[in-house]
Amino acid sequence: MENKNYFRCTCTCSIISIEKWDDDDGEVIITLYERTYKPNENFWDRIKRSFKMLIGRECLHGEVVLEKEDFEKFKEIVNKI
Repeated sequence: MENKNYFRCTCTCSIISIEKWDDDDGEVIITLYERTYKPNENFWDRIKRSFKMLIGRECLHGEVVLEKEDFEKFKEIVNKI
């Protein structure tokens, strides 16, 4: 994949990744990740998060695959906001 763009939440708790597939279809993937470290977490929250990562829990919240036409509509909506 190429054309990766990352946007961080203002409270730094999550990251949105927008990626375009290399093929000619023009599909775009929008993924929401949980940050591995949150600055306002206490010690025990960090221990729990570390343990979850050690046992293989993903920090992925969700993923949306948009075709080129749908992504164009998405961009129009964002531009109106």
